[in-house]
Amino acid sequence: MKPVSSHTRRQRGGFSLVELAVVLVIIGLIVGGVLKGQELVTSAQINAVQTDANKIRTAVNTFRNKFLALPGDIQNPDAVIDLSSSGLSSFSEGGGNDNGQIEGDRLDAGTEAVQAWAHLGASGLLNEIDAEAIDGNHLDAAEAMTSGIGGFYSMKTGLTGSENGTNFDASLVAEHGIWLMLGTDPIGDGDNDDPAIAADNAAELDRKIDDGDPVTGDVIGNSDGPGADQQECINDADRYAVETGTCAIALKL
Repeated sequence: MKPVSSHTRRQRGGFSLVELAVVLVIIGLIVGGVLKGQELVTSAQINAVQTDANKIRTAVNTFRNKFLALPGDIQNPDAVIDLSSSGLSSFSEGGGNDNGQIEGDRLDAGTEAVQAWAHLGASGLLNEIDAEAIDGNHLDAAEAMTSGIGGFYSMKTGLTGSENGTNFDASLVAEHGIWLMLGTDPIGDGDNDDPAIAADNAAELDRKIDDGDPVTGDVIGNSDGPGADQQECINDADRYAVETGTCAIALKL
């Protein structure tokens, strides 16, 4: 019988330490690449929220300059908005009270807050909106303008909510300002003020475009009211609960 050489024994002995080290380095690079890729995706989604807010702000300001009234609040939308490319022959609601505010529950059919979106879509100023689908209807995630990071947008003057209130502390903001709300509405209570995004992402967005503080400035977090499976957005120190929290956020236009 031919004896087995020492070289053959070494070949059958498995991977060398160098080979194992190379494999571990490759695995580390793959894991690191995946994590970095996810970080870049999340960062892009956060930046997209800022882009959305700027787009809506521009649409509202352009509408106000063109028609001398706010969307939703305008008294005679049928008379001044060209509906030829909107799919509408007329709006289901006669118009707002022209008092310089966008009023009513954020999501309820026929309110100024919901009709504002229909007016912006019908006037061609916000192409993301299907005016025919929203006009006269309840605003929900299916028809509203949505965010890539989660949730959908609503809009009105101030942060007061429906008759049941809101999960935001309305005393933190001036009632005359127009505020976007980005969140969800799982129980259909008239406001999309339930959490939609992780608190660390909300904090990063706040730092990018405001002061990083969830209770001051032009970006604020919901002060209470998360669902049973969600954690508070703001901790006891009035900071974003970045480790475990989930948030709805409000952005001033």
